Amino acid sequence: TKEKAISFAVSGNGFAWSKRGIALRPTPGSLDGGGCARCNVVKKARFNEEGFWEEEENGWIMFYEGVSSEDGKHRILAAESDDLKTWNKLGLAVDVGEGDEAWDA
Repeated sequence: TKEKAISFAVSGNGFAWSKRGIALRPTPGSLDGGGCARCNVVKKARFNEEGFWEEEENGWIMFYEGVSSEDGKHRILAAESDDLKTWNKLGLAVDVGEGDEAWDA
């Protein structure tokens, strides 16, 4: 069975890439127990006193699709990193909606 995980690679020119391994893998029994996919990584930021975004000195946030092995639903989860290699899962960012009028993650 293939594991649905998020890997990373590096490039010096944007054309030739070298694989570096898995950055985030599923945690059995969790909201991403069925797999991790489709991520976006952004620099950590916060609103300053003037109401503008201000990047923090260190850190990155990853929003990714987690597939539950319990109900098979896809949710948006979050993780954080200081080095873009080692990630700490933060948990649920956007859950699946309920009912006919609800938004779905």
